[in-house]
Formats: sequence, structure tokens, C-alpha cells
Amino acid sequence: MSRTLPPAARVALTRLGQIALTFVLFAICNAIAGDFEIENNVSILFPATAISILTCMYFGGWAAVGIVLATMATPWSPDFGWRILVLSGLLSAIEGLIPLIVFRLRRDLHADLRDMKSLVAFLIFGTVVNSAISALLGNLLVIAHPAGVWINWHEVFVWWIADFTAALLLATPILAFGGTFFRRLRGGERDDRRTLANALQIVTAVILLGWAAAFAIRMYLLHSLTERRLAWDAARKILFVASLVDLLVLLILILASATLLFNVSRPFRQLRVQIETMQEGARFDAARVDSRYVEFRTLAETLEEASAALHRRAEELRVQTARAVSASKAKTDFLAKMSHELRTPLNSIIGFSDLLIEQEQKMLSAKRVTFLGNVASSARHLLSLINDLLDISKVESGKMSMNLGEIDLRAAIANSVASTSSLFLRKHQQVDVELPSEPMIVNGDLGRLEQVLLNLLSNANKFSPDGDRISVTTAGNGASYRVEIRDHGIGISAGDQERIFEEFEQVHTKGARSSGTGLGLALARRFVEAHGGTIELRSAIGEGSVFSVVLPRMSA
Repeated sequence: MSRTLPPAARVALTRLGQIALTFVLFAICNAIAGDFEIENNVSILFPATAISILTCMYFGGWAAVGIVLATMATPWSPDFGWRILVLSGLLSAIEGLIPLIVFRLRRDLHADLRDMKSLVAFLIFGTVVNSAISALLGNLLVIAHPAGVWINWHEVFVWWIADFTAALLLATPILAFGGTFFRRLRGGERDDRRTLANALQIVTAVILLGWAAAFAIRMYLLHSLTERRLAWDAARKILFVASLVDLLVLLILILASATLLFNVSRPFRQLRVQIETMQEGARFDAARVDSRYVEFRTLAETLEEASAALHRRAEELRVQTARAVSASKAKTDFLAKMSHELRTPLNSIIGFSDLLIEQEQKMLSAKRVTFLGNVASSARHLLSLINDLLDISKVESGKMSMNLGEIDLRAAIANSVASTSSLFLRKHQQVDVELPSEPMIVNGDLGRLEQVLLNLLSNANKFSPDGDRISVTTAGNGASYRVEIRDHGIGISAGDQERIFEEFEQVHTKGARSSGTGLGLALARRFVEAHGGTIELRSAIGEGSVFSVVLPRMSA
């Protein structure tokens, strides 16, 4: 297995690689510039400036070492001593270090010139100021002048225009449009968000300033030819450089235009495809829109959010429609059921009342009592139906009042069992009640809790066979009490165990066990939940049912 290098060694190798790469690139460009010397050791073409700026911006201060070494390795003149060579190298390094220092001090600036503030800062400190400082100091400290002459402004201008042109036409586009590539090579963050407006601003600035540089070179040529009668060889070099600047500007324009067209047309096409998929019902996927420009990303993310919102609305509408259809069906079934349930006791009341009126004179007393009993029973059944309707209406509207207080669950259980004893006697059923000796104190409404227990006990009676045994047991823990009502009746299937707690739902809609409105268990759950408790069911077909009411203990 190969051993990995320690972190310090990896860092050292990286620095050496950066210095070596800077050395090679700068030395090549420095050698090229020597063939275009116009003034006294001053070149009209100095692309090494762009290398100085780029390497310092990407590699940091270590690039300055490579710049100084490259300057010493490719001297312009054999007469230059080591002091002049080192000084020349430092001046070249300063051109790259000035924008680096500015961008390091200002953390809000981005080296890839992704916004207008960064672009302006680089145009000022990365092309104008740094090349002007280098030109002035170079002419003062490096270039030899006749006695009594400290500075030659022609030479300063040539030095500055050469460095400025290289920085503008080479360093600026590479930083702006190649920054993402170099950042990935260095393993940096991949946040390459930029705006189309900024890209157009960069292209415009490079073109306008590039043409201005070419114009300045041509004006310098014209001045040299007319005032100084410059040699044709030197003039030809200046013409070549001016034409080269024009060509570079043209190439930048063509490449930038092609890049922008590609980067604009492709995401627009991807947007169109994604919108077409939205029309077919699919979701918009912003990840399929490949663009680093903020405008396209923002548009794609907005469309994705809109698509997700539309799908949510569509799903909500589908669910609400299904609920509305289900509710409408349930209401229709309920009305049909209630019309039958209300008509039955009313017909009984009307029928027996008519018989009492018609046979008043000849009806035996015993028969009259029986008829009146039927009228009273039907009236109570009708009142129960109306009370259930009123209760469910109050629950749904949130107007159900609760008379909460300290109650003992044992009393509620005893009262409920006593109230339903006649039902169990009629079917010869036995109710076994197990109550603890200690009080079961809860904060509740006695009437509502008894209504819950009465409903569960009457269901146990209704769905259990004659002679069956129903048990009522209790249990408790530190937080709650549990009341269980167990029967051995027909049971409830797993698919129906949740449905029976909904309003207007009944499992058995035919036969003797179909009486009722399907409101009892729905009301029972609502009342128990209003007390902060739960109602649970364990059941299986043919094995009976166990309904459990869990209520919280009353806090001390």
C-alpha cells in the first residue's frame, strides 16, 4: 500500500508547484516581450503582466517568488546586474500583489469578478493603478537615463500601456470567465453564481477599454513618427502590437458572444422542455436547468416552487373533492336513514294515539296502558334521536359546552350499568363489574362520560347474543385511568374499526342490529377527546370487542 504524504509535505509540494508554474509562464512571456522593445529597455508588448496578476490572484504571495526568479532567468540586457534584475522582478510582482491585497482586505469582493463591485475594483487596482505604479517606479529605479534626467514620460507611457493592455485583455477575461475552472482545480467552493448583467458589463468594459488601448498605441505611433521620426522597424512593431490588440478585442468579443449565446440558449431550451413537462402533469425540476447565471437559477427555482405549489393545490383539491363527495354521500345516506328513523317512532306515536282516540269508550284499561307505554317508548326514542342530532351539531360547530368538575369514575360506571340493566335483563345477559376500592378521580363532565359509557354498554348488549356475559373492568397508572367494556359478540373487522367512529357510519346496516343512526360512537370519541383522553378498540370477527376509554387523572 502506498503511504500518503503528511499534510505539511503536501502543502510544500503544492507551493513548489505554484512557484514552478509561475516561473515557466512568466519567463516565456518575458522573453517574448524582449522582441518588442521600443523605448530604452521598455517593451510595447508585455504579456507577462497578465501572468503576474493571474498567478498572484490564484496562488497568492507565493507566485511573487516565481516572478522574481523568472525575471532573473530571462534578463533583457546582459548589462543588468543582479540588483536591477531583482528590482525588476519585484516591480512585476507588485503588479500582481496590489489587486491580491485589495481583494484579500475586502472580503466582499470576488476574485471571479461576479458582480459589478468586484469588476470595478479589479479594473482600478488590477489594470490601472498597479500598472501605473510599476511604470513610474520602473522608469525611476530600473531604466537608465542621461545625466540630469530622472524620468522619461514617453517610456512611462509605453510601459504603462503595455502592462495595462495585457492586464485588461488577458487577465480580466480569464478571471471573469475562467475563474470557475481554476477554482475547481484548486478544490475550492463551487459557488459560481453570477448574473447575465455582470457578464455583459465585463465584455463591454474589456471591449471599450481594449479599443481605447489600441487607439492610444496608434496615437503614440503617430506621435513617434511625426515628432521623433521613429525607425520603421520600431514603427512596424508598434503597428503589430496595435493590430494584435484589435485582434484580441475581436476574439474576446466573438468568444464572449458565443459563450453568452450558448449559456443563454441552452437554459432557455431546458426551461421550455421543463415547462412542457409541467403541462403534461409532471413536476418542474430546477436541477435540469444547467446554468450558473442567477437569473436562470432564480427563474428555475421559482418555477419549481410554483410547480410544487400547483401539485399541492391539485392534491388538496383532489382530497377535498373526495371528501366533499364522501360527505355528500354520507349526508344523503344519513338523511335517508334519519327520515326512516324519525318516521318509525312518529308513526308509532300517531298510530297508537289514533287508536286511543277511536277506541276510548270501549278500550280496556290494560290495553290503554299498553298503548300509552308504546307511545311513551316511541317518544323517548324520538327524543334520543333528536338529542343525538343536536349533540353532533354542537360538536361540529364547536359549541358543545362541558360542565367539568371533580368526579369519581366509579360512580359514572355504576350509574351507567344501572341505567342499562333492563336491556341486559331482556336478553338474559350478565354484566360483571370490577371496581377498585380507591376513588378514580378525573376532571370531567359526569353527564357526558355517562353518555359515553351508556353508548358502549348498549352496543355490547345489542351485538352480543342472548345469555352472554359482558364485563366492565378498570385499571390505572400514574397518569391515567382505563375503563374496558368487553363483550363476546359478533366482533368488528379490522377494516371497519376506524370507520365506525366517524359520523353517520354503521357496520351492520341490515337485520335486527341495524337500529341506530351511526352517531353514538362518533359522539363518544368526541366527548372522550374533549376530556383529554382516548377511546380504543380491539376486536376480531366472531371474537367479540373490547372498547377502552382512557382518561387522564386529575392533577393534585
